[in-house]
Amino acid sequence: ASFTELTQHRSTLRLELQPLQKDEIRMLITVDLHWHEDDCSDLLIEDIQGVTFGNAYWCKELTLQFITEKGQFLRDPKAALGVVVSAKLSKLTVEQREVLKAGSILGDEFAVEMLMMVLSKEIAQTVIDSLMYLADHNFITRISSDPLVYIFPNRVIRSILCDLSPKSERTKVHLGIAQQVEGLNAHNLEPFYEM
Repeated sequence: ASFTELTQHRSTLRLELQPLQKDEIRMLITVDLHWHEDDCSDLLIEDIQGVTFGNAYWCKELTLQFITEKGQFLRDPKAALGVVVSAKLSKLTVEQREVLKAGSILGDEFAVEMLMMVLSKEIAQTVIDSLMYLADHNFITRISSDPLVYIFPNRVIRSILCDLSPKSERTKVHLGIAQQVEGLNAHNLEPFYEM
């Protein structure tokens, strides 16, 4: 029976709807709104459920707004890529995202030795595993094994990742690198002046 039939039935006094569960929200987005299943990350579904408290109407409206914004982004290639990168980032662990952000601050290519200098001790402990995963999933590419150096697939992706870090964090990373280079090379700083 349709919603209208239920509300107009002579024995209907009140109609109550339970909040949608995560799998129901996913079905609403993929079936009713014809959105591809791969674009519906668990994080997105959780965010929609958290904001709407499972209200079916608001789940649909919020998703339509998100899709509309995506449609506007598609007019700008960098913004469209930003949407894709953001969707891929949502599937990464916190450690993997931090490694990517730190690498993006270092430049188009970065040495793992330099990366280790700017990461927290907790994240630095898992950096090799994170880098392997990120390389396997095309976020970065290894270009040298000795020393271990990675590069971003293109500058736009690196720029998007770098923009995720506040300017204060980028400044802190640059200052930390400068201090490390200065401390390690105090006897011969001239080659580093252009950095």
